[in-house]
Amino acid sequence: MSRNYIIGAGITGLVWKFYHPDFQIISPQIGGDYGKTHMVWIHDCFETRKLLIDLGFPIKTKKSWIGYYYKGWITENLSNDMNLVMIQKKMTEWNKPIDPNFVPKTRDLSLSSGLLSGVNYMNTLDVDLIKVVEKLNEKSDVKHGFVTRIDEDRIFVKQNPKDESGNWLLYDKLISTISAPFFWKAWGQEKEFKYLSITNIITDKKPEFFDNRYEMVYYDDSVPFSRISFLDGKYALEFTGIITREEFEEKFPDLPVLDYFIVPQGRIFENEENLSPTPNIIFSGRFAQWKYGVTSEYVISQAINYKN
Repeated sequence: MSRNYIIGAGITGLVWKFYHPDFQIISPQIGGDYGKTHMVWIHDCFETRKLLIDLGFPIKTKKSWIGYYYKGWITENLSNDMNLVMIQKKMTEWNKPIDPNFVPKTRDLSLSSGLLSGVNYMNTLDVDLIKVVEKLNEKSDVKHGFVTRIDEDRIFVKQNPKDESGNWLLYDKLISTISAPFFWKAWGQEKEFKYLSITNIITDKKPEFFDNRYEMVYYDDSVPFSRISFLDGKYALEFTGIITREEFEEKFPDLPVLDYFIVPQGRIFENEENLSPTPNIIFSGRFAQWKYGVTSEYVISQAINYKN
């Protein structure tokens, strides 16, 4: 039996398992947030190309165009003032005024994608991310379970988080892809992490404040949502904080809701660096490392180069 484990079967855990089949994944579900929506883009770079080639996907590239909604207009040009307002908007609950004193650590609008100020497109790979997750999952062999306690050399796994019973598993190496607050709670050393939720609402009708020339548009504080993404004929409206389905339908009665889901820790606020407590535990992924600059290409590189 394996004594090397990966906690979590989101895209990060599945990538680690793909490149290190000697590890066993433990997770209650597969796919994570990627399994809920396909409104995610894969950046065209060496690491992501290698992953797709290793999985057997053909390499097809495209430019994903970005617009910026500012004072009633959608433009392709992003000024420094617009950039700051839109980041402040992303990091503020949808029904509250933005904090003009909030200074981000980066002017990257996506907070994770590596966008540069003033650039209105991303070089992306034209592939269905759901199919990528399905391909990764073919060889993942996920062991169902909830890791509720973590020690220096063992983890406690339950089949149901409400159960009292479970099993201790000894480990040599541990890759934690779960969110930092969950890890430290399981470690028995709870820490304070600041974050906001994201509400995603999927519709197939074009919102009034959108232009189909773009695949995504970022918004200023004149509208309640912070971004709209457009892919495969569907629109994803992204709200910082929690807007109920009833509140959305009241505000936008003309937009049919095809799907509604909340990412509890969608917006993270970095504090001090989140370091692993022991050398045999590795944090991997944006939420595990609690660092919004961690990209998918960084995770792929980290997994590939692990044994080196």
